[in-house]
Amino acid sequence: MVYLYYKHDPPYLLCVVARHLNGEGYIITVYRTDKIKRGELVWTKIYYDEEGKTLTVWFDDPSKEFLAEETGEDFSLIKDKDGRVIGFERLNYSLEKPDAVQVELISV
Repeated sequence: MVYLYYKHDPPYLLCVVARHLNGEGYIITVYRTDKIKRGELVWTKIYYDEEGKTLTVWFDDPSKEFLAEETGEDFSLIKDKDGRVIGFERLNYSLEKPDAVQVELISV
């Protein structure tokens, strides 16, 4: 299964194709498109803390968090007790216009 992350980038949408495998997350490709691809909508929550400058994205229920593993500077993968990636957190992240961001997650 791959995940498609969409962000509006007028006049197009920016699509990031990612895969989760063995507790790791991989970006496969990124491209522009004019429409969202059909698929099953996956439960996700996105939190942006403007004051704390953090972006947290959950692919599953946040209460399942067991471990936050630092994978690089200012980036952590959030895993459940079985080691599956259920989210990520980006530190020192800021948006110029936080109210204008729209994201949709589809699995295909």
